[in-house]
This record gives sequence, C-alpha cells and structure tokens, in this order.
Amino acid sequence: MSQITVVGGGISGLVAAYRLSADHRVTVLESGDLLGGCLKATTLDGGVPVGIDSGAEASLNRRPETKILAAELGLASVFPSTRHSSQVLSRGSLHAIPKRTIMGVPAEAAEVESLIGTEAAARLAAERITPPIEGDDVSLGDFLSERLGGAIVDELVDPLLGGVYAGRCRDLSLAETVPALLPAAIEGTSVLDLVARLLAARDAQTASTGNPEPVFMSFEGGINRLIPALHEAIVLDGGTVRLGAGVTGIDRDGERWIVRGEGDDIESDGLVLATPAHVTAGLLRSVAPESASRLGEIPYASTALVAALVDLGGVELKGSGFLVPATEGTFIKASTFVSNKWPWTADHIPAGRPWCG
Repeated sequence: MSQITVVGGGISGLVAAYRLSADHRVTVLESGDLLGGCLKATTLDGGVPVGIDSGAEASLNRRPETKILAAELGLASVFPSTRHSSQVLSRGSLHAIPKRTIMGVPAEAAEVESLIGTEAAARLAAERITPPIEGDDVSLGDFLSERLGGAIVDELVDPLLGGVYAGRCRDLSLAETVPALLPAAIEGTSVLDLVARLLAARDAQTASTGNPEPVFMSFEGGINRLIPALHEAIVLDGGTVRLGAGVTGIDRDGERWIVRGEGDDIESDGLVLATPAHVTAGLLRSVAPESASRLGEIPYASTALVAALVDLGGVELKGSGFLVPATEGTFIKASTFVSNKWPWTADHIPAGRPWCG
C-alpha cells in the first residue's frame, strides 16, 4: 500500500483523499485551522444553531459527481423550493428569470423580450450563423454575443454564469460551462435550434417522470456538510488529516516526493496538490518550473459573501433572491433569500427573519 500526501483540505483535496484512501495510506495537510476551503458554515453567532452556508451553497443537481458522493457518504439531498423562483435586475426593476432557457439562452426570443427589450429580442431571433470554430473550445460570452447579440449575454447569461463560476462569461470556456451548446460552435449550426432540441428533451424527461429535475441540490445545514462527512470517511479508511500544517516547498528524491513543511518533512510515493493555482505554482517552482509558470498565469475572480439575519417587520420577501448583471453598475452581484429558497431552514430560522446572502 503506497503513501499519498494531499496538500490542501478544501473540497477538492478532501474528495481526492477520500477516493485514494480505500487503496492507499493518505495524509491530508491543511495550513489553516479549519477544513473546507470555499465550503464554509456559520451559525450567525448562534442565531441558526444548525448552521448555514457562508460560502458556496449548492451543487448542480444535473451533474452526477456530487449526487454520487452524497449517496456514498450517507447524506440526504434537499432541493430548492418550487414555490419561489429567482429574479434578475434589469434597468432598475426585478424580472422573473425565464424558465425555458439553457443557462439563459432561449429557443424563442419571446421568452426573454420583457427582460432584454424588443430591439435586442429581434437581434436574438435573427441569429447570425458563424463558421465552425477553430479548435474545440471558445469563449462562451464572445460566441453567444456574435450569434445572438450582446444583450442576452450581458443581462442574463453573464449573471447566471457569474453566480456559478464567479467570473465574467466572456472569460469562461463554453466547453467547461455550458457544454450542451458546444456542438453549435464546433459544427457552425444554429444555437437556437439546438436549444429547442435540448428543451424538448427536457420536456420529455419531465413528462416521463412527472416532475422536473431540480437544478440545484444541497443538504440540511448546507452544502458544507460534505466537509465533516469526508473527514470522517477518510479517517475511517485509515487516513490522517493534519490542520495547521503549512507546506513551504516540494522536492523529489528519485521516485519519492518530499513535502517540506513548518513541522516534519513528509516523504510519499504520490502527491496531490489541491491548492489554488498561484499557491501550487510556488510549491512546484523548483521541481516543475514550466508547469509552475503556466499555473501562475491562471486568473482568479475575487468575491465576498455577507450573511445576515434580517428582521423584516412582517414584510414578506418574494422569490428566492435576485441576480445583478454587471451592466447595472451596482456593488453586489446577487442576493439570496435563503429562508425562501431552502425549505429546511423554516425549522431553524426564527419566523419573519430570512437569511440574505
């Protein structure tokens, strides 16, 4: 049984350690005093004892990875309320996010006309078919802007993708973010026709099951529940998790890896670096300078999340929250009314005081 060292105790590092721990002796090194990275919990100073997310709050339910992991860890999934829908701010007013789209891209311009306006809807309907792209990927925002116009990208696609990836959609990969639309780019065929087919397939699936598949999933107490569950599973498999274990450098000794830290050095047969790209670049600079250089060029988006219990004084908030396009020129990107969005919070948050983040 080989020894594997995993540097980084965020969700990526813990999942890697969990997968490896069945067949290897795994040691996880986390420089901080808490595991989880971007998956964090807060009780809001005891106001919500069960805890809620103060970082990422959900996973895409249509992707299998988190669903499979949750089942293995014995975590029961919960889904957003079907009574409340999200909204988007446009020209100073809130609009319901159109439901019949693929990540904001409709098959029919009429679906989004009230949001983007008549002129922009006409531009969208008159899709400009472009030649097949060179290579196998393209900027999501640039491709859709060229095909359908900038309004649908700036006012709907960008805030939707920004809520998931924390970046601007012109800087994001089509293949990695909305791969369902990639065939239209590679083949030089209609995006609108492709969306129509995808929506028809979604309708057929809904008809066969009787209910539409939820877009997002989480757990009671928040998606952060993955962290203690993974920690427990790693330890049960014989793995070791060390907090406050900062790593200062990486070396090689033949086929062995040497992880140098603030305490003892660790030798292992294999190494997983589950740290931010710029951190990984620094650790690899002496043993893999070319990889380190490329990693150092990866940009990161900066985000901040504010959690609060709000006394509404009897006023009822509508919807599950709202997204804010960058074109609105506001300070915030989004607001979530968690007590509306996640039904489980009703048992844990005082009545009339929804959490907004």
